[in-house]
Amino acid sequence: MLTKKAVEAEELVRRTRAAIEKNLGDYFIFETDKNTVACVALHVYPEQKKGELACLYVNPSHENHGIGRKLIQFVENRAKEQNLNELITLSTQAFTYFQSKGGFSAGTPDDLPPGRREKYDQSGRNSKVLVKKLK
Repeated sequence: MLTKKAVEAEELVRRTRAAIEKNLGDYFIFETDKNTVACVALHVYPEQKKGELACLYVNPSHENHGIGRKLIQFVENRAKEQNLNELITLSTQAFTYFQSKGGFSAGTPDDLPPGRREKYDQSGRNSKVLVKKLK
């Protein structure tokens, strides 16, 4: 029921199976007692030395346990291992969370890599862009 409402409110974005499979290696899950309770993705744009922290989700039953912060830190460490200079993230609702818990600052669509900017412009979602320097 919650998922259906999120799709109707355009909080969740439809993805094709092919698109998911193409980027499957970008996704990481957080498990508790062999149950998936959270996930996150790191999409890399090597030409711009940027990474996108994407698809951060924590099951409501596990909120306020620091899992979101752990996943942000995990992605940040992975990005540093890949010698990226900057992380970006887009948010329609969690803007304040990314600033206060993740250390991100407000950015603009101009901070997005060209291919990502194109998708941003086409989506019409008016997501806020956030940026975090890594070096």
